[in-house]
Amino acid sequence: MEPVRDRRITEVGVLLPLSQRQDLPTFYETRHRAAAGLAERTDALVVAVSEERGRVSVAKDNCIKSIVQSEDLTQILKMHMNISEKAKVQGLKRERLRFFFAAACSLIVITEVWFGFTRNQDTIITLNVPVEYGNRPSNLEIIDTSINQVHLQLKGPSAFLKTLRPDQVEVRIDLRKAVEGKNSFPLTRDNITLPPGVLLSKVNPSAVDITLEKPITKELPVQVNWVGRLPDNWCVTDVKVTPETIRVIGGIKILENTFTIYAAPVRLENLSRSGAFSVPVVIVPPSLKLESGSKDRIVIKYTLGDRQESNKQE
Repeated sequence: MEPVRDRRITEVGVLLPLSQRQDLPTFYETRHRAAAGLAERTDALVVAVSEERGRVSVAKDNCIKSIVQSEDLTQILKMHMNISEKAKVQGLKRERLRFFFAAACSLIVITEVWFGFTRNQDTIITLNVPVEYGNRPSNLEIIDTSINQVHLQLKGPSAFLKTLRPDQVEVRIDLRKAVEGKNSFPLTRDNITLPPGVLLSKVNPSAVDITLEKPITKELPVQVNWVGRLPDNWCVTDVKVTPETIRVIGGIKILENTFTIYAAPVRLENLSRSGAFSVPVVIVPPSLKLESGSKDRIVIKYTLGDRQESNKQE
């Protein structure tokens, strides 16, 4: 069943296709990977809201980016919906107003910062910032990390810190010198990008442990994920899955404990007497990926029969 049909929502709680891209930030979990996967496969503009941080991200084609201002989201939606030239002219006027407003705000901020420094009224704030990993060796995969975000304590003039946005602070770990196995990286001022005038007072934890492994390939059987219930007098008498196995690539430790790849849920109440349909496979955990050339969907052929007749034959 399609989740949206004729501009109406027909089903909720559906499983969306997860993106298999390796260049997405590690703090992107299932929600953002589903948004990216849906944008890659359709011409939709997908808006995802982080349940943990409340941040808004927008995915379109192969691009996904965070939205800071609500006006930016409004502009993106209007562009996607091909708003008329009149709206574009109004947008230019708004941009000019925003420019002058930003200039006035900058003057005010600079003035406040100056008086803040002269009065030496420093303030301490705390931020939870996600950790980003860069320059990963191409022959290694990130298997596990001890943390996904760090707790920063920042110090600076109160007037300046009031205007500080979370996207102005970045915590990045350079994996260029990482080796196979467990690596420990200290979190210092060198790993943290801060705006001018802001000082790092404390970081917790003080280090992050990252485990990397050489990826291997493993062939895993595909299992149908039946959900729901058939009518009392029906039963599934025959099922055939094509392909029966799929090859995936991942770390040794993860694949040692992975024995099955599941297909997306199939609701039994939607089945007819017999038939066939295709469903995507679900790659979990996200650190696994399909081998090049492997299909990301399977075909399920099934037959339903009368439960009483089936019991008699047994």
